[in-house]
Amino acid sequence: MTMPLNQQILKNQQIHINDLPDSLQTIGKFAFYECTQLEGEITLRNTLNSIGEGAFEKTAVNGPLTIGKTLTIGKRTFAGTQLTEL
Repeated sequence: MTMPLNQQILKNQQIHINDLPDSLQTIGKFAFYECTQLEGEITLRNTLNSIGEGAFEKTAVNGPLTIGKTLTIGKRTFAGTQLTEL
């Protein structure tokens, strides 16, 4: 399952990353860009294969980030966040 989200729809919406479906395989480019309400820890499930460029850019994500397996992460995926550890 690919997450084809429009960043303008999500901008400034309150989103909880743990509400994402277990079947999610890809988070597309800029999926959560400027979603300033997206904050805290992120745990990425083992089904996830890739995260697109800028997917979490300019969010309030501040970590820690837990990744269940090796995956492809695009450029600037976590730029402008307060991510503290992987």
